[in-house]
Amino acid sequence: MDFPTAVRTCLQKYVTFEGRATRTEYWWFVLFSVGVVLVLGILGGLFGAVLLMVLGLALLPPGVAAAARRLHDTGRSGWWQLGPAVPNLLGELVGSDSLFGILLGIVGLGFSLVLIWWLASPGDPAANAYGPPPGTRTSVTPPPPAGTGDGNWR
Repeated sequence: MDFPTAVRTCLQKYVTFEGRATRTEYWWFVLFSVGVVLVLGILGGLFGAVLLMVLGLALLPPGVAAAARRLHDTGRSGWWQLGPAVPNLLGELVGSDSLFGILLGIVGLGFSLVLIWWLASPGDPAANAYGPPPGTRTSVTPPPPAGTGDGNWR
């Protein structure tokens, strides 16, 4: 999948959390999102800051959805994205300067590294609980022969 197709796919599946996404689809979209943020950050100014905030919020749902589909491709639930957030938020609640807060931050960092590993891992080559591999068509089951209990009431 090339860069424009990946970006278009992720934007078309804006909040579609079902299905699977290839590595190229996900990482091209991440590159696009980072590029948009960098360009707007460099432009700066009040207009750039407001636009950066609006586009950052607009790109958040498709980014989360693409990551969920990417995790599905590796056979994992999209909810694993919350892994790094939970210990980091708890660490902030307890105080990031306390020993427990620092330990929770380290756990959050470890979760982040594992999540990046999973997002960069190859997907399952066969169908899994989240559907067929990306790019394959699902087979259509032919209808049963007439008179074999096809459910039609005559």
